[in-house]
Amino acid sequence: AGTPQYMSPEQARGAQLDQQSDLFSLGSLLYALCTGRPPFRDDTSYGVMRKIIDEEPAPIRKYSPETPLWMVELVEQLMAKKKEDRFETAREVHTLLDACISHIQNPSSNAIPSQLLLNQTTIAKRKLMKRLAAIGLVMIVIVLGMIQWRFQYLNNKKLEEHYALQDLDALDGYVESL
Repeated sequence: AGTPQYMSPEQARGAQLDQQSDLFSLGSLLYALCTGRPPFRDDTSYGVMRKIIDEEPAPIRKYSPETPLWMVELVEQLMAKKKEDRFETAREVHTLLDACISHIQNPSSNAIPSQLLLNQTTIAKRKLMKRLAAIGLVMIVIVLGMIQWRFQYLNNKKLEEHYALQDLDALDGYVESL
């Protein structure tokens, strides 16, 4: 049946499995090795499987900031929710890892494979999207606060007018009685 924390989304859904399912599980194992925790956690196996299907794991660098970006990219590609976004074969992953080991052993003559390098544009876009989302959230809170304040102001104004009219009616009644 498999260990729930390392299942692929298709395995958690009960769909047909293939080598790309195993690659997702490899990515989950590498995630755990990098962070010291499984990518999906919950109190129940069912809860873990729902998270595998519906959620993305927390970024590796949240728990392990020293993890090289190429490793983060490798794990993210291995753990892509859609099979077509994952590596196709274990041989492809093996070749990339060999190239990464060669780079670690001799960085001056062996580059990291280009498909594992996040280009600066992608990184900048991710940062920009996070900032825009935060700014949008702040703007929504401000607008809602202003709307609430405006309604309170108008309600207070109506109450003041109401009480002022009552006071005038009372004053009219008093003047007439005199």
